[in-house]
Amino acid sequence: MKKQPINNNNNNKNNNSHKIGNVNNNNNNNNTDINRNVEEMYLEKEELREDIIIDKRKILDLDQRNNLNIEALDNIVNMKSENKNKNGKLWIYTGDIFIQMKEGNAKELIIKENDAIESEIESLQSGLVEKQQNLKKLEMDYQLERNKLFT
Repeated sequence: MKKQPINNNNNNKNNNSHKIGNVNNNNNNNNTDINRNVEEMYLEKEELREDIIIDKRKILDLDQRNNLNIEALDNIVNMKSENKNKNGKLWIYTGDIFIQMKEGNAKELIIKENDAIESEIESLQSGLVEKQQNLKKLEMDYQLERNKLFT
């Protein structure tokens, strides 16, 4: 019985194709990582966008409350100047109920509430500026990662 010679060419082809497969696997893993990173960045960007919209809505609501309080203060001053409030007490609507208060206490309460509202608006506005800057940075990073994926 004769021994058949081993064909080295076939073995080399198989080994090379295995190596090429690994390179392709690495590229697929790399693309998968970039794709996952792009998806995460997109989700983070959208969450930040929603936070910005929510904060803007809160600012609008607080500003509306502030304007109503200013209007109430003007009405109190006008009532006093026209002598319409003879007993010195006012009905104040808070939440779901009306409360009768002395005019001075009512004005003080409204002024304190306006101060709290204004400080909350300032806080939201400063946070909003930071969030908008973060969103711009995130959008630039997102575009870079996205371009990596499609090039």
